[in-house]
Amino acid sequence: MEKQDVPAAKKRRCNSRLLILFLFSAVLFPSYGEKLNRGQIRSLQVLPLADTAFTQQECGFVLTIPGVPPEQVQTAMPVLPEHVQFVSSRRSDFIDSDRDRGTRLEFWFSFKSPGNFTIPALTAVINGRRYSIPFAKVSVQENPDTVLPKMIIRFSLNAAGGKDKVSSGGDFLGNDKSVAADADAANVGAVSSRNREFLSLSDDVKTQPLSCVVGESVYFTVYLKYVLQIVKFDWELQKDALFTEIKRYEIAEGKPRGREFFAEEVPVADFEWRPLLPGEWSLPNIKITATAYNGSRVEVYTPFSMITVLEPDEAPFEKDSASISVKTPYGPPSDTDKANSLFAYAFEDSGIQEKEAHMTSLQEEECRRLADLRCEERKSLPFSASCKARIAYEKRFGIPTGVTEPSVPLFYWCSALCVLFGLLTLTAVFFKKRIFVLFLILFAAMFVMLVVNRIKLNQRYAVFAGGSLSPVPEHTAVVSHEETGGLRVKVLERVGNWTYISYNGNGGWVLSDRLFLIE
Repeated sequence: MEKQDVPAAKKRRCNSRLLILFLFSAVLFPSYGEKLNRGQIRSLQVLPLADTAFTQQECGFVLTIPGVPPEQVQTAMPVLPEHVQFVSSRRSDFIDSDRDRGTRLEFWFSFKSPGNFTIPALTAVINGRRYSIPFAKVSVQENPDTVLPKMIIRFSLNAAGGKDKVSSGGDFLGNDKSVAADADAANVGAVSSRNREFLSLSDDVKTQPLSCVVGESVYFTVYLKYVLQIVKFDWELQKDALFTEIKRYEIAEGKPRGREFFAEEVPVADFEWRPLLPGEWSLPNIKITATAYNGSRVEVYTPFSMITVLEPDEAPFEKDSASISVKTPYGPPSDTDKANSLFAYAFEDSGIQEKEAHMTSLQEEECRRLADLRCEERKSLPFSASCKARIAYEKRFGIPTGVTEPSVPLFYWCSALCVLFGLLTLTAVFFKKRIFVLFLILFAAMFVMLVVNRIKLNQRYAVFAGGSLSPVPEHTAVVSHEETGGLRVKVLERVGNWTYISYNGNGGWVLSDRLFLIE
């Protein structure tokens, strides 16, 4: 029995020594998980790698967890908003200044639109415990490789009986509060300048007409956005109107601004415009050839506007005040429309317009509406009410209205008449020759119309929402051409999310979600 107790005693002494060694090691060498307590882990944040990100480019975020090895960290990506797309992630070891091992997590996202965004919190499991780690807010700006110059017009009004100075946008932006306080939101008619100097119109209602008094001066400032340099700057004078340049700013002299990207609006020149006859007017056509940040030269024009010049006794505002008003010709405005139309501070246009038509670029919803009208026209007979509605809608934005849609009902009518005249031609063989020739000519005419209509119906067209055309189907390609929104383009090929379109001899690849098919 004594011989059997000796190994047991040795085993107990060995276990005691191992326990002492383990406790001693735990004191001298604490585990990685104890480097950060739960409070410290909750204070972690996923930080952006750069202060500013750009649309259609990858934006990196990093999360550093000191004292916790990568094998003890698991993450789950949250549900992202529509404008944010997850690209990739990477996990790696991190060695801090104390030579302790930690975890470095990198995440890459892509943003579709500019603005200040906060991505939903990241779910992380660290040492078996679940934590919610927030993302820091990131500022996203337009991509300088794809964004094009925009022209913005801001109005200022001269007070009655005086000669006011023409101020820049920064001077009158602060007066928007007084405009909101003085204006009657229930009356979308005239807005008097008796108690305020400045008024302007936002781009949300840029197609709504303005009104002013004949012989009164309207002051406005031309701004450019996303511009590197002005190459050429001129305008067209109007008959029966006075148009004077009051002040020209530094950028209008052709000096480059440097390669650093700026999203701020840059003043170009101050103008005074005075119509001398009543009637329907538009602002003078100002044309600026500017260099974009991607190196391309772009022509921008005065945004589309319609101004009604009234006699003093016809004006819906007081005669002793120079005023400009906003009309709403398309039904009663909503509360939001009233606020936007009266108190917003600018109206702007994408700037890429055709010389001949001088059209305004349509927004995405307006392009969708135009595509719906063309679809209705395709399903109707020629010269129907649908065709007239589409033409009226295009004239509203200055879009060329000459291109009509092929008619599906007309194709079926031609098919039926072609069959009818074919049968009559076969029957007329047994009658007089003149009747046979007549039916043969009618059959040939119907057959030609049938073939032509079928060819047109087989071709695919869409309404383009505007943007850049690339020579290859990828974001990194150099922009080859720019087209405005609202154009009817021919769809030739599709590869993934890219579609090749053609218009007026210009072709290129565009994102498929920028097209509204006409079917």
